[in-house]
Amino acid sequence: MLSFGSLVGAVAGGYIVADMGLSWLHWMNVLLSAITFVLCLFFQAETLYDRKSTTVTFSDDPDKQTVETKERVVVADAASPSSYPSYSYAKSLRLWSYRPGLVQNFLAPYKTLRLPGVWLVSGWYAGLVGLIVTMSSVGPQLVAAPPYLWGKNVGLINIGGIFGALLGCVSPYNPTIRVSVY
Repeated sequence: MLSFGSLVGAVAGGYIVADMGLSWLHWMNVLLSAITFVLCLFFQAETLYDRKSTTVTFSDDPDKQTVETKERVVVADAASPSSYPSYSYAKSLRLWSYRPGLVQNFLAPYKTLRLPGVWLVSGWYAGLVGLIVTMSSVGPQLVAAPPYLWGKNVGLINIGGIFGALLGCVSPYNPTIRVSVY
């Protein structure tokens, strides 16, 4: 879907600019963002569900009862799903629920930036998105100019990539099938 969105965006953006002008390209982004916001507001359930928890305390020296440095691990109880209180759809759509430590919860994902793997995967993702967007939007501009002169509908060069992305989305993947060529 990542490559599909980038390819469709380039083709749709070209037609919007050609037919309605550059300002409508930005208004389309505003309209699509507003529609997405409203859909998420009404159909995306609240995921802040409090579960019962058990606290387990570990220490370096099991003989000592009082140790200054303790590691605290919270383990969820193995309760059956039927023992949870009912959670209606209307309750799941509430807009605000107070939780203590709001600033710490907001900053928690940014703590992962200390890990080198996060930077590695972020770089790969940014490179992939940058390459796909560059190829699907700058490529047609290059072949529309001299010496190629492909014409007005040069953005349709991305249609092959769109079909390929759709086939990739719907094709079954079986990791147990191995192909050997001798």
